[in-house]
Amino acid sequence: MVSGFTNREITMMCDKQQKVTTDLKNGTWTFDEALLQFNRYCVIKNLREKTIKDYQEAYGRFVSFLQQYTVLSVVGELTKRHVEDYIIHLKGTGMKDTSVNTCLRGIRVILNFLSEQEACIRIKVPMQKTDKMIKETYLAILDITKKWTGTPHNWMSTANQLMIYFEGRIVNDDLIV
Repeated sequence: MVSGFTNREITMMCDKQQKVTTDLKNGTWTFDEALLQFNRYCVIKNLREKTIKDYQEAYGRFVSFLQQYTVLSVVGELTKRHVEDYIIHLKGTGMKDTSVNTCLRGIRVILNFLSEQEACIRIKVPMQKTDKMIKETYLAILDITKKWTGTPHNWMSTANQLMIYFEGRIVNDDLIV
């Protein structure tokens, strides 16, 4: 089972790096070795601990799925089909598309790293289409704010009335648009 590593453990592992014998070109990293290398990369990139933890959790869930439903032993054997099966598995658990996408983003980052290291083939991780209602609401709010950028109708008359009503508390400079 893949476990998460703390920054201290990663530092200790980096010191022992000479002892780790892996063959990057042939994709023979085990899933644990892949996580070790990815964690090392995260430390070098100075990522936040929460970000690293989120990646570790996403990877842990993915590897747990692979261990339960496949006989893979090294990351070099990963294919697009495995990722697609994982997406089907996530959707089958009743997760919303946005939650599935959150899991997939973490997997995508790790798989991209592994392919850059030539530990596995390049696998495109497809994101799920989400409910368009949120996007439409956001665009409607943007449209409203565009319409409200101009000077309100009869503003000078309103500004004069406010200066009379709040005499001494509002000055003319406060009301100029």
